[in-house]
Amino acid sequence: MLVWMTLFLSFYINSNAQVVMPRDENGKIIYQDVVKVDSVPQDSIFKRINNWVNYTYPKTKKNIDTAMQKISTRGRFIVYINPGVLREIHGAIRYDVSIEVKQKRYRYTFTNFVFEYYKQDKFYKYNPTGKEKPLEDEKFPQWQGPWEKHKNTTDAQVKAKIEDLWKAVNNKKAETMVIPTVKKNSDW
Repeated sequence: MLVWMTLFLSFYINSNAQVVMPRDENGKIIYQDVVKVDSVPQDSIFKRINNWVNYTYPKTKKNIDTAMQKISTRGRFIVYINPGVLREIHGAIRYDVSIEVKQKRYRYTFTNFVFEYYKQDKFYKYNPTGKEKPLEDEKFPQWQGPWEKHKNTTDAQVKAKIEDLWKAVNNKKAETMVIPTVKKNSDW
């Protein structure tokens, strides 16, 4: 019985633990690192990152500067309240992504995290309300529990994107990764 109680308490404490998100000197949340890539030819690094950005963020506007070897875009993902089958859209987390390439290395930057509050309309569709809150804010009155969960979700999402980017750059056949286009066939 004591073993089960200890396991339950450790799981409960770990699942509700606050995540410490990296911050810059101004207190702004920022995920940034320089990654060396020795196994990939220099000209392929930018091409692989461009393919990854197009595949990961297909519907967003991208700023591609081939002279400076820099790609910028904006990402977004939905966050929920109420777990399981009762889960309900609470809003979305919006963020900026920037990736720069130089001499066998690249630097990624994920920053400007903002929570966008969503509300259900009369047709049961969730839409942005126009209310926003920077993720750096520590308090969210009446929503502190979900606010901490949104921070945990954001941390997990960004770390997954960083790992996925690394895999895309170091993939042996990354140049062959092509986003499939939908061909419209008039003869259907």
